[in-house]
Amino acid sequence: MRSTATLWRTIPLIERLLAHSRRRWRNLGELQSDPDCNNGIDDDGNGFIDDCWGYNFAENSGGSNLMGSDWHGTHVAGIVAADTDNGRGVSGTAWKASLMTLTCFGTSRSGGFEQSIVYAADNGAAISQK
Repeated sequence: MRSTATLWRTIPLIERLLAHSRRRWRNLGELQSDPDCNNGIDDDGNGFIDDCWGYNFAENSGGSNLMGSDWHGTHVAGIVAADTDNGRGVSGTAWKASLMTLTCFGTSRSGGFEQSIVYAADNGAAISQK
C-alpha cells in the first residue's frame, strides 16, 4: 500500500501504535499465509515470526503483541497520519502514509532500537529524506 511519492511513504514509528489503525503498514508476506497473524511461523522468511504489522523488539514478538508501555506512539501517529480537510480535529503532516509499528519500549523491558531501524529500512520505510 506504499505510494512512490516521497511524501507518502511508509513511516516507521519506534513506539507502539493504536492496534487497529487504518493507516497501519501491512506485511503481505506474512498476512497472505496467515490472515490472523498467529500461526507462530516466519511465513516470509525474514527472521521475524508473525511480523504482520511490525514487530515488538523489546519483547521479541510479533502478531498482536505490539503494545508497549505508554500511549506516546499512538499520539505521534495521530499527528503524522491524521486525515486532512475533513473539518475535524487536526490535519496530519503525512496523511496518506502508512505507519509501521516498531515497539522498543515494551511492557516489561526496552531494547532493539538499532534493529528496529534496520527492519524498517529492509521493509521499505522512509528512514531519511534527502
